Amino acid sequence: MNPEKARKFSLVRQAVRNLDRVENEGMESMELKRIVDATERMQIGNCDATPAVTMEEAEENLLVEHQEIPGLDTPEYWQSVFDVLGEEASDWDGNFDEESEL
Repeated sequence: MNPEKARKFSLVRQAVRNLDRVENEGMESMELKRIVDATERMQIGNCDATPAVTMEEAEENLLVEHQEIPGLDTPEYWQSVFDVLGEEASDWDGNFDEESEL
């Protein structure tokens, strides 16, 4: 690269830096973050230690405590379903044919 072209690149870079500095005045500087490679975790901190989780926290994170409580008619409903399935299962020989419906 010839010296004149290098000088122009330098002037353009300096002008861009000055414009960026003027635009970012008064703004907090952002710290860039990056994804940490698994081999670097020992250097960054104790990333391998898992925090202790209580049952209450696990229930909050999952939808265990938000499940509906079964109503009084639930056992009767499922018994009727099992009765219907039981009747169909007794008729089925366990083989799938082209004529059988799934």
